[in-house]
Formats: sequence, C-alpha cells, structure tokens
Amino acid sequence: MTGRSLLDPASVAPDIHVDSMELVGSYGVRIEFSDKHGTGIFRFQDLFDTCSCEVCRARREAGKPG
Repeated sequence: MTGRSLLDPASVAPDIHVDSMELVGSYGVRIEFSDKHGTGIFRFQDLFDTCSCEVCRARREAGKPG
C-alpha cells in the first residue's frame, strides 16, 4: 500500500518465470509465477512508472502518460 518494494530482486531464483497473466479490469494484470505465487494486481501505471526500458524512460521524461 505504501508503494515501497517489499522484494529484494536478488532473492528471486533465476528459474522463476511468468506462467500466466490475466487482465484485471482495464487498469492492470494478475500474474501467476512458476513457483505458483500470484498474489496482488500489477497496475499498468505502476509498471510504467518503474519500467527501466528506453521507451518508458523517454515517455516519462517527456511527460507523456504510460
């Protein structure tokens, strides 16, 4: 709820991958991972805000929405 990351990425096993994704309304996705956890909803805006790819960074710097 605070927006702070609770997971240390270094603690995730390298063989963990996405098994499935489903839309949640028009604002996010629910992801099930190969270790069978799938709690929570990943909002599109939050994914955009934390994405480190060149395209998303450029859009954020230009003030464009995700």
